[in-house]
Amino acid sequence: MILDTTYILPAAEIDIGPRDLLSYIYEGKAVISMHEIKINTISLFELQMVAAKKYHVSPKIVGNAINALVNKVAMVPFYSTDIIQIADALSERIKDYFDCIILATAIATNEELVTEDRKILDAREALKREYGITITDYDELLNRS
Repeated sequence: MILDTTYILPAAEIDIGPRDLLSYIYEGKAVISMHEIKINTISLFELQMVAAKKYHVSPKIVGNAINALVNKVAMVPFYSTDIIQIADALSERIKDYFDCIILATAIATNEELVTEDRKILDAREALKREYGITITDYDELLNRS
């Protein structure tokens, strides 16, 4: 299962409200476990950028969050040729290139994507037909529990 960047923000003490999926999984309340999660390495950069620029989180907290994620969650490199090619194809449909990379990661690895991104969620039926990918959000994932 590929997690969108939103779900890793709490690792850097960024409050995302009741959608703190990592805590939910870590506490054993979800139908998935930490070892089933994969994150694209671009999400680590996005986490660092958002934490510094938008939330002004201390570099020490951000560094600790990134190190913890790298040690606990499987990482998928953003520079994989398959991911780059798929992201390029998606960039006409999805304007945020970070989102293209994360979506391409799910497609390339044949993993379910969990996201709160409205553009991706709105396009999920077409993406499922085109790429065979399952896209879900926090609420839908929790309803499986």
